[in-house]
Amino acid sequence: MNTTTKATVINSNVSGIKMNTITKTESQPLLTVVEGQVKTTSLDVAEKFGKAHDKVLRAVRNLDCSEQFADANFGLGSYQDANNQPRPMYDITRDGFCFLVMGFTGKESARWKEAYITAFNQMETELKKMHRPKLDEAERRRLRDQKAKLVTLVATAKTVFERDQFMADLVEVSMILGQPLPDVRKIGLAITKTTTKGAANHD
Repeated sequence: MNTTTKATVINSNVSGIKMNTITKTESQPLLTVVEGQVKTTSLDVAEKFGKAHDKVLRAVRNLDCSEQFADANFGLGSYQDANNQPRPMYDITRDGFCFLVMGFTGKESARWKEAYITAFNQMETELKKMHRPKLDEAERRRLRDQKAKLVTLVATAKTVFERDQFMADLVEVSMILGQPLPDVRKIGLAITKTTTKGAANHD
């Protein structure tokens, strides 16, 4: 896994624009922008999900993922504990977060998963607004078709991990098009209604 120096930066400058982390409170995830990429930390994951930090570190080390994925999504760093001693921690990307917490269960875990995904979306939206490309009509049409397919994939995903991956792609396409971010719950409801209506007509 990649090795970084010390703890993550609290405020980062991206293309000359200051990006502040979401305020660290009991009800919000802590995210940072590091070298243009949105990340959280193993410390914050441990705190929010009510787990000992050493157990989260062990979970990261024991993930059944490729070395390439681990290197890209978990950066080993350090922080100072209460005794000013250096302790290990990980900077974690969105994909790394989704992979790590996939097995965390329970209502409280589900609430935090949703909160993190929302926070990642919000900060990544701000970053991508700075670099939104100009699209010709053919490219815009292609992206609209891709968005429609992703909406269906999000609504019919068989696992939370698949849904989150499709949702991340859907958010990205929506931002490139300059359209509002989709609501996964409304997508699921709309697809369910359409499917039910189609079945009724078939009968």
